[in-house]
Amino acid sequence: MERRLTAIFAADVVGYSRLMGEDEVGTLERLKACRRELINPSIARHHGRMIKLMGDGALVEFGSVVDAVQCAADIQRKMAERDKGIADDRLIRFRIGVNLGDIIVEGEDIYGDGVNIAARLEAQAEPGGVCISGTAFDHAVHKCDVGFASLGEQRLKNIADPVRVYRILLEPSKAGKVLSGPRRPLRPAILATGAALLVAAAVAGTVIAWQWLRAPQRPSVAVLPFSNLSGDPAQDYLAEGITEDLITDLAKLSGLDVIAGNSVAAYKGKPPNLADVRRELGVDFLVEGSVRPTGDLIRINAQLIDTANGEHVWADRFDRRATETFAVQDEMRKEIVAALDVEPSAMETKRMERPPDMSPINRQIAGTVFFFNGDGKRAVAALERARDEAPGVGNILVSLGAAYAQTGRITDARAAVAQGLRLLPNNDSIAAIRMGWHFRNPQDLETLIGALKQAGLPEWPYAFKGDESDRLKGEDISALVIGHTLKGVAEPGPRPAIMQIGNDGQAAFRSTAQFITETISVKEDLLCEQSENAFGRPDCGPIYRRQGEFAFSFVNSRVVFHFSPLD
Repeated sequence: MERRLTAIFAADVVGYSRLMGEDEVGTLERLKACRRELINPSIARHHGRMIKLMGDGALVEFGSVVDAVQCAADIQRKMAERDKGIADDRLIRFRIGVNLGDIIVEGEDIYGDGVNIAARLEAQAEPGGVCISGTAFDHAVHKCDVGFASLGEQRLKNIADPVRVYRILLEPSKAGKVLSGPRRPLRPAILATGAALLVAAAVAGTVIAWQWLRAPQRPSVAVLPFSNLSGDPAQDYLAEGITEDLITDLAKLSGLDVIAGNSVAAYKGKPPNLADVRRELGVDFLVEGSVRPTGDLIRINAQLIDTANGEHVWADRFDRRATETFAVQDEMRKEIVAALDVEPSAMETKRMERPPDMSPINRQIAGTVFFFNGDGKRAVAALERARDEAPGVGNILVSLGAAYAQTGRITDARAAVAQGLRLLPNNDSIAAIRMGWHFRNPQDLETLIGALKQAGLPEWPYAFKGDESDRLKGEDISALVIGHTLKGVAEPGPRPAIMQIGNDGQAAFRSTAQFITETISVKEDLLCEQSENAFGRPDCGPIYRRQGEFAFSFVNSRVVFHFSPLD
């Protein structure tokens, strides 16, 4: 679980219950077509991440407020064009809310006031419109091709404090305009103070009144990807890890606005142009640095730059052992926070604290770096010590199994992986690693998979094995599943499951533990699932004939499904 500051986009369909009541099948198909043809491409184009679909609604995370606002405007403008000629009572219209706020991240889900405010803003929006919070407005104003109209402070349901709300003006003629709402009268005490100051000095009174009306903004910072100076692409993992951890730590501070990692990824390997960074990211300060590992030692250089004038606010160099990476990160973060004159609260300080001796985890990272450098001996040494300090952590044992295999200790490798699998979910497999692990250098993935295969990690979830003589060809798979309903059981359990597939490949998979809407296709001799909830990546696997109650088995990285067609 972690906290971070990010842009949240919440949307729902106006009058969804009425539309579904009048034409359930047609409304659902039109909504899915909107998501597939318009909404999902726009979210991808603006670097968003779909968190979850909630019936007629969606929750999306963006690394940049500007991206979130542009995406919302893009969707609403295109929906207006898409629905021309459709009767008013048949229109699918969205309301969208955008907020920049603190969220709690747990697994793939997010929650907290940052999400709640986005949802309340969505309810404030007109059909076909967008409402954003004041914090989002402060970052997006003059950076988007829209205008803004202030709705003043609003009381939102279950939100303790009033929230400044702005309505987005989508008309091209309103781009760049900011329309003010009605002024709220100052409280009598403030008016009296202001009057006294005006008698003494009119200019001073004006400045003080303006400062009372507008609270000072928090400093904003972007952490650019640290450079890997080793000359070895395998060391990219270390530089990327330091960058991501620093972003996460700084984002825990309520007194600081931090740009999310996916928004700064485009600057990797490029000398930053301060004017461009300030304009594109809208930040006051920039952190950049480099990592140079040499044997057991590591050197980290970092600097904090004022983007307005290019001056170095802070710079330092850290020389440590590779196993002290987390200690360096803590020291670096503390110095940056001090240089920015940000005072963490007691709770924030506690959240950022790490135990003085670093979850085994530090040694696992070091062992992984040694593994990808081809230094199996050092990888084994680091991972064995991590295992001894955390014997119940299955991931460490699996990593150790890969390192043993790299050094030719196959018996030890198989024993380590077998022990690790007993501590991990049963669906850990080569297929799951191929689907879920992402490497900038594809050869690194193949190196890891080759070692894990030697170490005995199964190809498919739940150690499923199929006989190749019973494997179906592509044309047989198409005839068996497309346009049919498949009923059976899914591992583990087994638990009852059903998959309904239309002639167009649109499908739904239901079990006692899952409900997934997806698109089914056949590629060569594989059946592929492509879900809106899996970042759009196809998850493919074979189908085998089998003996028993159910005639076939389908397997991919997430499921083993034993089934028979109902029709």
